[in-house]
Amino acid sequence: MGVGYDHLDLDACTRAGVLVTITREAVKRPLASAMLALMLALAHRLFERDRLARRADWATRFAIEGVGLSGRTLGLLGAGNIGAELIRLVQPFGMRVLVHDPGLSPDTLAQLGAASGSLDEVVRQADFLMLACSLNERTKGLINAARLAQMKPTAFLVNLARGELVEEAALVEALACSRVAGAGIDVFEHEPPARDNPLLGLPNVILGQHNLGMTDELDRLGQMAAVDAVIEVARGNLPASAVNPEAWSQTLQRFAR
Repeated sequence: MGVGYDHLDLDACTRAGVLVTITREAVKRPLASAMLALMLALAHRLFERDRLARRADWATRFAIEGVGLSGRTLGLLGAGNIGAELIRLVQPFGMRVLVHDPGLSPDTLAQLGAASGSLDEVVRQADFLMLACSLNERTKGLINAARLAQMKPTAFLVNLARGELVEEAALVEALACSRVAGAGIDVFEHEPPARDNPLLGLPNVILGQHNLGMTDELDRLGQMAAVDAVIEVARGNLPASAVNPEAWSQTLQRFAR
């Protein structure tokens, strides 16, 4: 019921003949729309305006100015299913989309309406830096103190992928010192986060509980996709959603018995 499987010992599953499948299409729109929701909330400074409204502080209601999206740069790290869907969703806003994804050619990105850039180029130029890449040894700690220092002080970071993609202590420092304007965070290095985690007390952060993509759409499509994979196996077919097809022969033998 998802696409991230870094929490599974995939090698052990393969050795035991356990086929692992994911639900790519089910999470595509819900996660991309959740990323868009966070970007819009940050752009319109909803977290601050909500607090002012609750305090009935009307005297300063025009002191807060949001950020228009037209002409701004959306920097995207990873343009797989979810990232590509996000690119499609932001097209009406007139944003420039700059992507770093070593697995995609510039021509493929151009067809999506995005330009290709190096990791440093995307980090430096982004007004909204969005993380949509998977967690592995290469991407762990991808956004560290050095890369946060490269970001515009007016830029926002959005992470709905995995908390370990970001060095959390460095992010806290950057947010507290206004080296980064704000962040939308749905995932943490350690989940659940400790009660004294500094991110919980920062005023320029919108937080989720690794649940912002949870919609009725995701639930319905995810269950259907998971059941479809089971049915395919029962029919003797390797599901297209398998991430360790090496386990297929053992899985097939088990069903044959």
